[in-house]
Amino acid sequence: QTTWLGKIAEQGLIVAYGVTEPAVGSDVANIRTKAKPITGDDGTVVAYAIEGTKQFITNGGVAQIYTILARAPGGPSFFVVERDAPGLSVGPDENKHGIRASNTTQVILDDVQVPADQLLGLEEGKGLAQANAVFGFTRLMVAAFGLGAGEEALERAVRYGEERLQFGAPLNRKQGFTHKLLVPHAVRLEAARAYCEAVAARLDSGEPGLQVEGSVAKLFATEAGNAAADASIQAHGGYGYTHEYEVEKIRRDVRITTIYEGTSEIQQGIIGTNRWRGTVKSKGGFYRDMAASLRKLETDNGSAEVAALAAEALAGTFLACHSKKLLRQQIVLFELGRLAAEVETAVALVTKLATGELPTGEKVDSELLEPCARLHAGAAARDVATTGLHLMMSSGAFDDDQLAAYREAIGFDALLSSSNGELALMDRLTEVMVKRL
Repeated sequence: QTTWLGKIAEQGLIVAYGVTEPAVGSDVANIRTKAKPITGDDGTVVAYAIEGTKQFITNGGVAQIYTILARAPGGPSFFVVERDAPGLSVGPDENKHGIRASNTTQVILDDVQVPADQLLGLEEGKGLAQANAVFGFTRLMVAAFGLGAGEEALERAVRYGEERLQFGAPLNRKQGFTHKLLVPHAVRLEAARAYCEAVAARLDSGEPGLQVEGSVAKLFATEAGNAAADASIQAHGGYGYTHEYEVEKIRRDVRITTIYEGTSEIQQGIIGTNRWRGTVKSKGGFYRDMAASLRKLETDNGSAEVAALAAEALAGTFLACHSKKLLRQQIVLFELGRLAAEVETAVALVTKLATGELPTGEKVDSELLEPCARLHAGAAARDVATTGLHLMMSSGAFDDDQLAAYREAIGFDALLSSSNGELALMDRLTEVMVKRL
């Protein structure tokens, strides 16, 4: 760390992270780039010869230092490779859909020899663990990219809706515009922000092992950002499709956030697998404890109780699916991973509202958060109820009595009734957003 981080900081060097390969994306364990040991006269390893190609490397064409994941005899390992190393070359810039100002190239390593002390950790086989150790940080970072893009797109849509007159009134006075293209995205972006803030505070406190939380943040925030940007184009009509209004650029740029640093599908698999194991191991306690904590919070709009019902229902859904071995079906695992993100972001948003302040001590915007928390908690509750029932019915593994028992156990009717009064909440949220222009 002293050698390389000191050099990077003192000289302002650009670093590129080389993991992805032409035939290997998320399946990192099967990388094909090889690091062959070179031994000295006494038989000790003095260097490694690296051979392979890395694909879609950010800063690939401008970096002075590369961290390259290669397969050594002891397993996947990271090596520090400097730009002027003989045998290292880069491909042409990728002609990308978005983030076009970001340099992205292949990095080609043709018998690139690096000293043995440039093996990170000085021990072979640590590469996958090293990569996994930073996912809580890096995936939260990408989540913030998605969140910021979505918020900018939404703000532009709200502003346009106030300026654009149709049928004698601004678009912001029409529910078909606000309640479809603005409100749902404002709610999900606030939920994403609350969750990202909570995870960031935990990371700042030094808490380890937040890789799953990083996945939740990335999945939810980047999907929310993409949806908000897409809705902003629609909100602008034909103008949204032109370069002048910039929302089409935001949409192109934010699209990558659901792909790099692990696709949304990879995140769903990670979340589903880990939350399934945690829920089964705790006999439902993982989410039921969340529900108990929520019921200790003070909120005036019932959002804590609705989020608690959603968390309890998710525990029951995981356990019911486990009882019939449904999680062997990948799509079931993915859907439960998605539901976990919905519920956990609802918990974060309700908690933020009830706490009343950010980790920095800054007061929260209760006028904005109150309708958002209630709407998102209700949406999560209904999603758990309907998706859970759909998964069980589609599996064919549950008879009518078992399905009826599941509905009763999770409080199906109570979950659906969480929609009571939501139109008025959407009206209020619209007023708040317009007032803040």
